[in-house]
Amino acid sequence: MVKQRKQKPTNQTKLIERKISIERYIIAGTITLLIFALGLSMGFVLDYKRITWIEEQSKAQELDYQSLQLQYLYLNTIDDTEKSCHILGNTLQTTLITLSETLEDLEKFEKDTKLNKKEYNTLLRKFTINNLKYWLFAEKSKKLCNMDAVTLLYFFSRENCPICPNQGMVLSYFKTLLGEDLLVFPIDVDLKQNEPIIQLLESIYNIQSYPTIVIEDITYSRVVEKEELGKIICNIYNSPNNHCDKYLE
Repeated sequence: MVKQRKQKPTNQTKLIERKISIERYIIAGTITLLIFALGLSMGFVLDYKRITWIEEQSKAQELDYQSLQLQYLYLNTIDDTEKSCHILGNTLQTTLITLSETLEDLEKFEKDTKLNKKEYNTLLRKFTINNLKYWLFAEKSKKLCNMDAVTLLYFFSRENCPICPNQGMVLSYFKTLLGEDLLVFPIDVDLKQNEPIIQLLESIYNIQSYPTIVIEDITYSRVVEKEELGKIICNIYNSPNNHCDKYLE
């Protein structure tokens, strides 16, 4: 039986195989590039939609604030403010809920995107300005309408305060417990280089570390635990609050 010799590949065969191999690499590279480009494009589209929606929310909040200002000016012109103050208080609460939801959307935006950090910081700055506007308005409304509510400024840092979430959890607990009777205004101090009002407030309240909360113009530069914070807040109310019994014993 005669064994057949294997034919050695000719130069032409090697050339064809090399050409096919190169074509495969090119096709694979092209597919990879298309997938990457598609993912990048979808990221841009999603970011654009998020930014557009949050900007629309910001514009609506600005209109709400102007409406509240107008109501406040009107209240200063009349003698009987009881009914109008009730409406004003409800409007303020609704607006603050919307503002809080916007902050949650901003935080989700920060986690979900790797793009448009500049736009994100701009939106966060807008939120901070709106937040402080409503804080000032709440202070004025409390005096005009004798609102029995506690206002609280919460200074925190996302970048340089690993214990700040602990204070945030305590504040969330009391906000859920007390509802409209507790007005919490968070301030991200990482923005203070671009927002002078934060530096001004830190100077006024002598804030040098984080977290810091300011309750009715009194500064607490540390994590205020639940039991202590409950006593501080509940002792401020003029009228008994049903949720404060355990903290006033």
